[in-house]
Amino acid sequence: QAAEVISAGRDFAFKDDPNRYDERSTDQLLAGLTSWSPFVRKRSAAALGKREGDFVPTLIKQLAGNDANSRYGACEALGALGKRADAAAPQLRAALKDSDPWLQCLAAEAIAYVGPAERKASVSDLLALTVGKNPADPRRHAALTASLALFTHYPGTRAPKSILEDSLDGVNRALLYPALQSLLQHEDSIARSTAARTYKNLNDQDLVELLPHIVRAIEGPAPSNEMFADGVRLSGLDLLSRLHIREGMALCVALIEPDRWGERTRSKDCLVYLQRYGTHAKAMLPKLRELRAYLADVKKVPAENMKQFDERLAAIEASTETPTLVSLDDFKKPTAARGADADTDKKTLRVFIFAGQSNMVGTHSNVEHIQRFPPFAGLDKPQQDVLFSYNLGRETKEISKGWIALQPTGTYFGPELSFGRQVAKETEAPIAIIKCASGGTALGDDWNPDEPSGFKLYPLALDLVRSSLAELDRKKIAYRIEGFMWHQGENDMFSKEFKPAYAKNLTNFIASWRRDLKLPGLRFYIGELCTKTVWGMDNRENMHAIRT
Repeated sequence: QAAEVISAGRDFAFKDDPNRYDERSTDQLLAGLTSWSPFVRKRSAAALGKREGDFVPTLIKQLAGNDANSRYGACEALGALGKRADAAAPQLRAALKDSDPWLQCLAAEAIAYVGPAERKASVSDLLALTVGKNPADPRRHAALTASLALFTHYPGTRAPKSILEDSLDGVNRALLYPALQSLLQHEDSIARSTAARTYKNLNDQDLVELLPHIVRAIEGPAPSNEMFADGVRLSGLDLLSRLHIREGMALCVALIEPDRWGERTRSKDCLVYLQRYGTHAKAMLPKLRELRAYLADVKKVPAENMKQFDERLAAIEASTETPTLVSLDDFKKPTAARGADADTDKKTLRVFIFAGQSNMVGTHSNVEHIQRFPPFAGLDKPQQDVLFSYNLGRETKEISKGWIALQPTGTYFGPELSFGRQVAKETEAPIAIIKCASGGTALGDDWNPDEPSGFKLYPLALDLVRSSLAELDRKKIAYRIEGFMWHQGENDMFSKEFKPAYAKNLTNFIASWRRDLKLPGLRFYIGELCTKTVWGMDNRENMHAIRT
């Protein structure tokens, strides 16, 4: 045994030493893949991955064998080959179902390195592995490894972007929900944290299903890998505070946990999250002051830390915003059902937001032509039963300066006129339209929520919506935002930079409005251009590009 250990240690390279495994022959490397030593297998696999040649058939045969070490080495080598191992992806997926938990782990690690199509094809099997029960794997290490391949790699490691790191689009929710629920209760903090990386990509229905499990993961740390225990808990509080979930305030205070390592980071983040609750967070001030005294007098926290704590405490005390809070129970209800008898209340004003570029503005329309089209007759006159607030244009803007009756904006008009008349016919409740639009603008810059440039329409539109709603509040008019109409995209599809990013930018745009209006269930309705324009341009290729 001593001789085997000495042999396995040969050619070990310290930092900056030459890698002597690269000097070994291919036959030696293939033999190394069958070694009892995990280090020899791993180094042999890494060196083989740099070699030219088709090793996949040999590795598939090795993976199908009965020797455990050989199978382990084959998985590691296939991972090292990356996209060149795509032909072995079905065998790797089969290995995820093996009874050997270490083989499952190595297969999951290898799948993370294969090509995009095979990675995507492996999602369902990896999700199934996160909930699988294996008596040989009581700590569920295979579930952890699958979660790393799916959602985010291990802290401090270099690896390809995880398969679902950017998007959950198209993922089977019947598999996703049990996987995330299981990971959020995993014994290992890293596994829980991988689930937290999905929070930014969850849609409204996902949140309804998962929020109780997210809250449970906040309430107590995982017993293993405690160094990383706060990650999933703080991510959960971040989410609750953005949604203004009422129960999140008490959890923010509880999670400070002054007697546990890492208090400074927790205090800083928890107080930032509390600030998002505005004046409601002032109810937490007595407990926060008790905590402050304990930190200063008992824990002897450094003055710099206390200064930071006091600054955030002062910000909560000075807050004047009063966002609408939602309880966990109410959040489970459809947005339209929140509040007292929302669907049966015939007096609640239904507000619709309209936004976009020239087609939403109605740039080339003409009020004088309305009478030429019988279905639209009368739309050139004010609609007294529909409220209207707008801000249109670029350098020169046309502004309603408050609520008026719905009517053409000067000599032109957009889809709001016929929309307003038709919806008013279909509902007994009063309706209102807030419109902000400007021709020749792009989602990639003008409408960008994070870094608005150009005409900075996102903050302009948000300010219009907030000021219009504030006027309703002053007049004590009950309302709810019913939907958001978006008609834009032409400028982006002619931009090399913006066209390929349109789907991602639109997803962020929608998420930002839902966040900033505190309406996670806000419905969006997207208008499209016809594929052939009046100028004869064929837009089919461009429109397909921005859809995908």
